[in-house]
Amino acid sequence: MQAPAFYDIYDYEYVSFWQSTEGLVSIGLIILLSTVLIAYGIWVIIQRRRAAKLNIMPWDHALAELAKLSAKSPTSKAEVKQFYFALTTLIKVYLHKRFTWEVEDKTDSELIAYLRNVSFDQELRENLERLLGSVVEVKFADAQTVKEYVERDIAVAHTLITRTIPEERQ
Repeated sequence: MQAPAFYDIYDYEYVSFWQSTEGLVSIGLIILLSTVLIAYGIWVIIQRRRAAKLNIMPWDHALAELAKLSAKSPTSKAEVKQFYFALTTLIKVYLHKRFTWEVEDKTDSELIAYLRNVSFDQELRENLERLLGSVVEVKFADAQTVKEYVERDIAVAHTLITRTIPEERQ
């Protein structure tokens, strides 16, 4: 008996998946995705380290800004207006950061109304009302009176900040 003859009509060559076009594209996408994820992870770690270095408590930041503000003594009406704008902004930012209240974009009268609705120390609220009301008074006051108002309002802001520091931080 004679052995049957095999005819070479079929392709016996096999191409593995990783050598095919689809395999190469898939591997490329996996490498690209891995690179992006690693880069994102490194970016997150760097951002967290920067935030940890800059993690200043709201009262420390507010007191530092208040010290900078009190070093300036406004003389002209424009400087007084700018001073009170900076002071009220400082207080609103502090209240936002300290209590997470959305008061940064509120007007002075809206801020007072908001503080009446939340549980806030009445004496501090009244002092703050006086401070916010003095903005109008200062517009028509003479230079000596303006200096007294500025000193008083800086003291009120300082008291507001120091009295709202948590007791374990004092």
